[in-house]
Amino acid sequence: MSRLKEVTDAFLSGQLLLPTEDPGYVAQVSHSWADCPGNEYYILGAVVVAVMLMGSLLQAVPRAVKSFFSTKQIMTVGMSMNLSHIRNVAAVAMLLPFCIGVDYFRIFRPAFMERVPAGFNVAVIFVCLVAFLMLRAMMRYIINPDNVNPDIFRIVFRFAYDFFIVQSLIFLLLIAVSSLFPDTVLIVRKVAMASLCIVYLVFLTRKLQILTNSCNLFAAFLYLCALEIVPAGAIAAVAILL
Repeated sequence: MSRLKEVTDAFLSGQLLLPTEDPGYVAQVSHSWADCPGNEYYILGAVVVAVMLMGSLLQAVPRAVKSFFSTKQIMTVGMSMNLSHIRNVAAVAMLLPFCIGVDYFRIFRPAFMERVPAGFNVAVIFVCLVAFLMLRAMMRYIINPDNVNPDIFRIVFRFAYDFFIVQSLIFLLLIAVSSLFPDTVLIVRKVAMASLCIVYLVFLTRKLQILTNSCNLFAAFLYLCALEIVPAGAIAAVAILL
């Protein structure tokens, strides 16, 4: 009887929520993220960097989107030193927006981050991202295959920046949607997480396609694991264990 009374009271007060909904999370994302001390400085920093590198962004973004759908476009950008440089500069401009998106949607939130002071979450994510990139670069220089053309191997390593730009743009778009329609934040968060998985899987597929043109499938798979799966696994381990 008491249980029935609780449910009835919930209906009458309009506070009944689906089990999968976390009202605390909804309130935090839709109302509190921008008000968190320090977050406005990350946004300001991202805007300043984007304005400073606007020329590279305007040139690199359309090519990055094309690279998502075309291996040929990846090779075109990779073979050109000028286009590669523009792409790399644009990727630098997207570092902060990517970290802001990860924090906004709570995609990377290890237990230790609960002890991080308010306003430092984006900074911690930025440090973890830099650590991931350094580990990835270290694996790149440890592995120096003789059966893969050095230029192809360089392209295979660096075209990740095209996909990084695409994912950062998706995060920015979804943040805008979530800000305009706060009630959709849980759905948008799921879309953000799904987009990250899809972009990463497409990236791995493109990479495997390019590698298999220079070596056999087994060797290509081993290179893929060493260059991408190991660094990603390290970040996943941090998220799970710490």
